[in-house]
Amino acid sequence: MSQATDTRSVRILVVEDDAADILFMRKAFEKVCPGITVDVAENGDLAVAAIERDPPTHVFLDLKLPKRSGLEILEWIRGRTVTSHLPVVILTSSNEKRDIERARELGVDDYRVKPVSFPELAELVRQILFSWGLVPIQK
Repeated sequence: MSQATDTRSVRILVVEDDAADILFMRKAFEKVCPGITVDVAENGDLAVAAIERDPPTHVFLDLKLPKRSGLEILEWIRGRTVTSHLPVVILTSSNEKRDIERARELGVDDYRVKPVSFPELAELVRQILFSWGLVPIQK
């Protein structure tokens, strides 16, 4: 794939409760795909409310969240007709086998462990956006 999708209609929901991670995610998206719309929900209940109000086109989901866990949100997303095919990537610090297995059972599109550096995070975001056809292959 050499062409990317027009990103003007793309709305990514980042579900993350850590302020530093939110900041780095926003910067990574801005670096990889400037102008893309990124909304943030800082807990599970806010994520569900945001998705019910106006479903995003893609979701980046942390696992360890206040109110509802990422796995609970993923199960809720997959259980609703209107959001069942929504692309969801879990981006978390947990590499526990049971979390990975449960996420796969629930139909997550991808499961990634958060990188420790900003350049690695930006590259990971680029890879995921590329897999969704939102950015072209980097030259």
